Amino acid sequence: MDVRLSKSLAAAAAFVSEGSRLCDVGCDHAYLSIALVRSGRVCHALAMDVRKGPLAIAASHIAKAGLSGQIETRLSDGLAAMRMGEADCIVFAGMGGGLVVRLLQAETAKACSAKEWILQPQSELHRVRRWLRLQGFAIIDEELVVERGKYYPVLKVKPHREKPFSDQEEAEHGAADAVHAGKRGAAGVTGEDTADPLEMEAADTYGPILLERKHPLLRVFLQKEKRRLVQILAGLPQERAERRAELLHELAVTEYAIGRMKNRNKMKGKGAIRSDSQGCLGADQ
Repeated sequence: MDVRLSKSLAAAAAFVSEGSRLCDVGCDHAYLSIALVRSGRVCHALAMDVRKGPLAIAASHIAKAGLSGQIETRLSDGLAAMRMGEADCIVFAGMGGGLVVRLLQAETAKACSAKEWILQPQSELHRVRRWLRLQGFAIIDEELVVERGKYYPVLKVKPHREKPFSDQEEAEHGAADAVHAGKRGAAGVTGEDTADPLEMEAADTYGPILLERKHPLLRVFLQKEKRRLVQILAGLPQERAERRAELLHELAVTEYAIGRMKNRNKMKGKGAIRSDSQGCLGADQ
């Protein structure tokens, strides 16, 4: 059986450490597991999905590839069917960022029994990075790929928990999520007092590693995002004050990130990035 990975899945596969035991959460048709086992990059894989239909198709593909002895399928909501310490590398790909966070929160101890996580959220990137930062997990690498005009993230995470933020610190740094929820107006996005929150939110939204590396695809994405926001604002009635405030803040964060891409200095801030961190955006499946 011939398996050809999309650019995004190939980027995720490249982050998997050699010789790992893999757990692919939300495996869909098991293409990632098949490709990694067949290449010899991983020695064993768990292909897990919450849906019976795709899991049955995955099992069929695995059998056709002659890999039933090395790839096991399990019906599972997130990591529920994985045993503690059963995998070295856990992959969450092809799902929304909110779901990634929910599944990791549900089985954090079990997830931390692995040596690495490969995360490829399809949305809410800021939420995933913020959760990792507040929990003290280190993003150690990222890549940005584009496929069919879409940008998606690939993050490699070391799930060795550093000292998490205290409740007070989390409250102090909660402004970014409040803004995304539309709870903050545009008045609070400029000035010296907001430099650190803007820096932190730019890192959460666009990825500190990509910003630091001045990734060429991120440059393109940021300019597209700026044009998109300006266009929406131009057509939005003045009476939509709350929505305008949200968009103006998103524009401020985007322009801040564009400025960081031009600036040679490293991103710095008072505890803004709590890890060996580095961030991302990635591609379509």
